[in-house]
Amino acid sequence: MQDSFKTAIVGAGNVLMGDDGIGVMAVRQIAGAISGPHVCGYETKYSHVGTIIPKPNSESIIAIEAGTDMDIVFDTLLRYGYVIILDAMVFGKAPATLYRIPFGKIMACNENTGLSLHERGPLAALKMAYLIGKKPSGFILGVEPEKICPGIGLSPSVARVIPRLINQTLNLNTTTSPSFIT
Repeated sequence: MQDSFKTAIVGAGNVLMGDDGIGVMAVRQIAGAISGPHVCGYETKYSHVGTIIPKPNSESIIAIEAGTDMDIVFDTLLRYGYVIILDAMVFGKAPATLYRIPFGKIMACNENTGLSLHERGPLAALKMAYLIGKKPSGFILGVEPEKICPGIGLSPSVARVIPRLINQTLNLNTTTSPSFIT
């Protein structure tokens, strides 16, 4: 059953592994920028996280911090009408390069290369959704990491791209954005 919220923004990644935490750090800033009594709209049996972001045109958006819990990503793919996943992605380009890849294009690829740093990441959750007959709408907005190693905090180049990542996320241009944003 789909939730009444139309769009979910999901932050994936591990904040204890440097730039791998970019998705979580960005979704925290999106949620933290919200003022007013609009709190939480997502829960699992383990957590109650997220912040509703009312848009001027009254379309509702929910920000969800999934971290490394891909069950949350999977559940989100099934529950919401449109999903944007924020995560680190390795394609070998310059650090802080942004990637926007629609789910349909991801599913057309037979390779896992570059799509996630997680053994069971957003790509696996997306494939599981397709296996049970669901074809969620949305895209992954990824950032090329500079360093993935134990430690808290983003590298300077990746930290500087957060405002652009948030702008691209909230813009929600679902029709003509390129696959690679440079």
